[in-house]
Amino acid sequence: MTLSRSLLAYLPVQAAAALAAFGGVVVYTRLLGAEAYGRYALVLAAVMLLHTLTLTWVEAAAYRFRVRAVAKGWAARQTATVVRTWAITTTVVIGLSVLGLWLAPLPDAIKTAGGWGLAMTVFVSALGVRGEMLRAEQRPGRYSILFAARVGGGFLLGAWLTAVTGLGAAGPLAGVALAAFIVLTLEAPAMLATARGARPRASLARIQAAYALPLAAVLALDLVLSAGDRFVIAGFLGDAAVGAYAAGYGVADRLIMLLFAWAGMAASPLAARAFDTAGADAARAVAGDFARVLVLITFPAAAGIALVAEPLADVLIAHDLDAAAATIMPWIAAGALLNGFVVYYFAYAFQLTRKTGAQAAATGAAALANVALNLVLVPTFGLIGAAWATLAAYALALALFAIVGRRWIALPLPFADVAKTGLACAVMAFVVAQIPAWSETAELAAKAAVGALVYAAMILVLDAGGARGWVRKLWARAHPNAAAPRIES
Repeated sequence: MTLSRSLLAYLPVQAAAALAAFGGVVVYTRLLGAEAYGRYALVLAAVMLLHTLTLTWVEAAAYRFRVRAVAKGWAARQTATVVRTWAITTTVVIGLSVLGLWLAPLPDAIKTAGGWGLAMTVFVSALGVRGEMLRAEQRPGRYSILFAARVGGGFLLGAWLTAVTGLGAAGPLAGVALAAFIVLTLEAPAMLATARGARPRASLARIQAAYALPLAAVLALDLVLSAGDRFVIAGFLGDAAVGAYAAGYGVADRLIMLLFAWAGMAASPLAARAFDTAGADAARAVAGDFARVLVLITFPAAAGIALVAEPLADVLIAHDLDAAAATIMPWIAAGALLNGFVVYYFAYAFQLTRKTGAQAAATGAAALANVALNLVLVPTFGLIGAAWATLAAYALALALFAIVGRRWIALPLPFADVAKTGLACAVMAFVVAQIPAWSETAELAAKAAVGALVYAAMILVLDAGGARGWVRKLWARAHPNAAAPRIES
């Protein structure tokens, strides 16, 4: 499967994720209010950290070793090993977590939200194991159905429960947990059938753990980078400030990371297959095409958020949170751009070569810097200080990943495309800045439409990221008997 076909195949996944992400900000900031939304954000960050530390490594192992397992005929054995490993790990982790939550001196509202968060962790992780296997097998259609049902259903159920029950901050978590449980009951038989007749192998589990456990540490440290500042904000500024920060972060960071995740879902199986079957040079070729696509789609998103932060916050976020959220969104967008290249591009050098221990060390250095900077900047500068700390930490992570990763795979750096795309974004920004401010919705729509048109014209003129070639391919597919259009610079 080519990169362009894979991108199209995973588009429904990101559409569902976008609906849940931005719909969640629109709905939950209004239904919950600042303090309850802040508590929801804190509990969500805590259960995500627990999930990442304890269960994500099983999902990562299921993905990374799937291609080889299918090619060598031991897919059933790998499935059986992964399922048993997941079941044992989940039983221990959730059992201890439930006991800790029960004994902890926390308010009842936090305990209720935490309980639903643990249930969500179990069901989402189980689906994650199945989804990673499907993704490794390059079955995006099946993966998209599962993901869209879980994410879209979770948002709809969560909004309904939050609106009609007294669950408060637990409502969104309960919705995701119930949706994931329903999807899991329908999908689990198909996953278990792939392991029928096979016995788990302890030796295989050890091999997978050696690769995936350091990667889990990487992901946990990355979560500290992206969400750890919320606990510092809660300690210095209170739950309402967490709500404003989480709302702004949820819009700016999520939009850009959705684009990275969409492209990453398409490219990572291709890069892994190329590396496993043809070596580092083949993987570099896939990565080079991928980097050009990333630059092309993420640069304008980050620039666009900075340009329309105020009307975007006014439209999406409740009015008791929007002003504070708008001030941090340009900084969060810049940080997300850097983080996206760390997680979805430069990390390949470590993951393809299984040097996840080195990846964990580089991420740990950035995470420690983030915590230290937050402790210094938040008390003095408030929410904007947290955004500055995040941006600085991501810049450090990008430098470390780019430099250290080249020891194993020197990933291509598309400097020419970066320059062309940066110029296109600068022209877009100049034109959009001329549009006056008026009604929030109309201003946002006008700036978004004009910005998109100007950027599209500029990348075609400059041929940034090979944009003309993409246009010719799309034209050829839509009009197989017609001549391709000429696009002159």
